Amino acid sequence: MKKFVVFAFGLVLFACNSVEQYRGSIDSLASQWDEATTTVTDLANQVAQEKSSFAQMVSSMTLDETTVAALPEDAKTKIMEAETAFQNSGQGFDELTTQVGDFVTNWQEKSAEITTLKDGLAAGKLESDASTQIADLTTLVSDATANVTAWKEKLDAIKSQVSDSHKNWSDLVAQLMPAK
Repeated sequence: MKKFVVFAFGLVLFACNSVEQYRGSIDSLASQWDEATTTVTDLANQVAQEKSSFAQMVSSMTLDETTVAALPEDAKTKIMEAETAFQNSGQGFDELTTQVGDFVTNWQEKSAEITTLKDGLAAGKLESDASTQIADLTTLVSDATANVTAWKEKLDAIKSQVSDSHKNWSDLVAQLMPAK
């Protein structure tokens, strides 16, 4: 019986220590995950807002049909080309929205794994693959940071193209359309 008590005590100590060895990693990962979640969510919201603003700009690009009909053909062609160039400048929003959306979906699914790790740590019982999960989720946090940086650059480039092409269209309309 004495041997059993010593063995059980040793087993409990070992079990506690096996969970404790992950505490620092899980706490650090959870903190990084929360920060990355905020960053990814903010970027996703910004992309959605910019895409919405672009759609509003497109819908507001209306010209008086009678005035346009009275323009020479070359002027109509220039205006239509500028409008098409503007609309094409915002196509990157669709691709970016898809990329960010897919990442956010995966991120949300992986959030359950973070919760499982934190709950397991609190309960003193982790799955046998905890170290693999921690490594995979840490890699995903790094991917999120890299992706957000790349997506911000892409978003800035799209916004710049949209702004430039809208200005070109506006300037052309101001130049070719008669003043009222």
